[in-house]
Amino acid sequence: MYSSRESALQAIQKKALNLKGYVKVNSEKLEFLSDPDLKKVKGSKDSLLSPVWDLYPSDYSELIGNRRYYKIRVSLGSNQTEYQIRKGKKIVTVKKNPFPYEYLFVSEDNIEYIPEEKFTEYTIEHTNFKGDKGILYAIAKMRSGNLIDVKVTKLGINQKGENYYLVEFDGTTLLFKRVDGNYEEANYEYGFPVVPGSVQDIDGDGLSEFLVIWDGRGSVGYTLFGMKDGVYQPLADVDSISSRTNGIIRKVNFI
Repeated sequence: MYSSRESALQAIQKKALNLKGYVKVNSEKLEFLSDPDLKKVKGSKDSLLSPVWDLYPSDYSELIGNRRYYKIRVSLGSNQTEYQIRKGKKIVTVKKNPFPYEYLFVSEDNIEYIPEEKFTEYTIEHTNFKGDKGILYAIAKMRSGNLIDVKVTKLGINQKGENYYLVEFDGTTLLFKRVDGNYEEANYEYGFPVVPGSVQDIDGDGLSEFLVIWDGRGSVGYTLFGMKDGVYQPLADVDSISSRTNGIIRKVNFI
């Protein structure tokens, strides 16, 4: 849908496509064009492309000469409080926005384009996860997302023989259980980030508890989750935790 007849005619002339998808940049020597004036941009991948994405979102492309160029989002813009940059093989965080552009055009010769409807399937095929991919296909049945980097933590098994797993991917936290070899999403509606190192069987019942971190009205807090009455649910709020070894248990062992 175009706002005017003129913009529709321009889109036809440019052979523009408003299709949502993702772009994987494959080449080291790239030809970038600025947005919207389509002038050549100089710079390396590390100086132009934020590492916050492995696959860069794109919702527009047009034909320039005999090549199609995809408009991709290459950074988060200037409204952030911190930014990730690549330094060799490491990713570090800086306070000042180092990226001169939020959007750029890149030639089809330098990329692999993944349509939105095939995105989740593509990430499963190229995932770094080495475990049972059945859990990835179970996720894909319920929601789309980037499943290239997935962390699965086994929480334990209950008296019914159901295995529980904490799944973290693409900024999302889910809870799954495996019943008769099949993975099912368990009743867990919060989805807050899990505190690293906090998955521990504190009460010794064979099913681990874990802490999540939440941010509300500018304050940060922690909530302990565990199995109660047959479902994982919040057990207690914790104002602060210790970063020392086993500090988490010392802080919440009153449960």
